[in-house]
Amino acid sequence: MSRLRDNAVIRSLGKALRGRRAVIEAFLLTSIIFLGFMIRILPLRWGVYLTEFDPWMQFKELNFIAERGWRGYLEFFSWHDYSSWYPHGRDVGRTAFPGLPFMAAFIYHVLHGIGIEVNLLELAAIFPPAMAIVAIIFAYLLGKELGGKPAGLLSAFFLAVSTGHIERSLFGWFDDESIGIPLMLIGLWAYINAVKEERSRRGVVAYALLSGLSLGYMAASWGAAKFPLAFIPLITVLLALLGRYRRELLVAFTTTFSTYTLIAVMVPKLGPGYLKEITILSGFA
Repeated sequence: MSRLRDNAVIRSLGKALRGRRAVIEAFLLTSIIFLGFMIRILPLRWGVYLTEFDPWMQFKELNFIAERGWRGYLEFFSWHDYSSWYPHGRDVGRTAFPGLPFMAAFIYHVLHGIGIEVNLLELAAIFPPAMAIVAIIFAYLLGKELGGKPAGLLSAFFLAVSTGHIERSLFGWFDDESIGIPLMLIGLWAYINAVKEERSRRGVVAYALLSGLSLGYMAASWGAAKFPLAFIPLITVLLALLGRYRRELLVAFTTTFSTYTLIAVMVPKLGPGYLKEITILSGFA
């Protein structure tokens, strides 16, 4: 009788822990996000400033778009800035990645449209820590897909305290990495979901399209995008070599690859010449 009673107690404890496991997991992830965000906004104690020179260039592009409203997105590509690269000026539309100023300007215009007035400099300064939250969440989701919930929490924690990522997502560091890294993680997470064996054809296309859009916008935002883009052909080849090739894998790769390649070549700074990049050529191979 005592053994049966002990077994009943153990089963009851197991059920209670399983019920609370999701709460504990959510608490840990929230704590990691809070830690990562608080570390990154430490420069706020000295006021609202942008860090180094490139963020000011990005802010100038953001200001150009924001001042002109929704037409600023089109005028950006014909903007010749005579206050830079004296005396000939700079063809901004052909020499700058539009992704970061476009995203920040879109947020500004949406907030302005619903009656929320924000200071443009403050928006640019808080943008990197805010995007770091997105990066930490998708680091968790990516780790969870590859190694379960413990791996996801560890992935989120390591990114939250990574000095390399902190440096590029600090309050005031309004530069390409602040948007490039979250988009990279979203794209990889979506592609891993697209190539799951139990995924339906519709699910494959949906996740692959999300992956392609994220990676394509990353290519339009970040000069280092060509390195993470190489993982898509690599993952696909490895799955095929491991005997997991199926028609849905080809659909996922084709959808993702064609989407991000199309977006990349439409960026004036990259253009059709981007097709000669080794990461793009590897996809054709």
